[in-house]
Amino acid sequence: MSQEKNFIRKRRVPRRVFFRKVGLLARGSYYITEAMEVGEGGMQLMSPVPLEEGQQVVISFSIPGMDYVVTRSVVRYVKNSLSDGDVSYGVQFETIDFDSRRKIRSYVAQKSIEELNAYEEE
Repeated sequence: MSQEKNFIRKRRVPRRVFFRKVGLLARGSYYITEAMEVGEGGMQLMSPVPLEEGQQVVISFSIPGMDYVVTRSVVRYVKNSLSDGDVSYGVQFETIDFDSRRKIRSYVAQKSIEELNAYEEE
């Protein structure tokens, strides 16, 4: 194992790459934006409007082949990408029903071989 891999922090909740359109209700306006990752506890997404840590938002999205989920969420972090100037946001789901959480967990567990290899290389 290389030195770099010794410092990789394990996630508390596994995530899966999730490049799909999601709905974002923020500050009384509804936007369609792009998600990047999803896990049973939250997601990483882009936003057409600036968001702040601690801000309440509503996220709506569809898990492929499963269910449509609408959940109140809170912005937990803001991540600036130095390479292309984009900003992504990490949101934590606050009000998500047990069945939807279980379906997201199942979706994340079905990671493809390509996705698993990509995470190991990081």
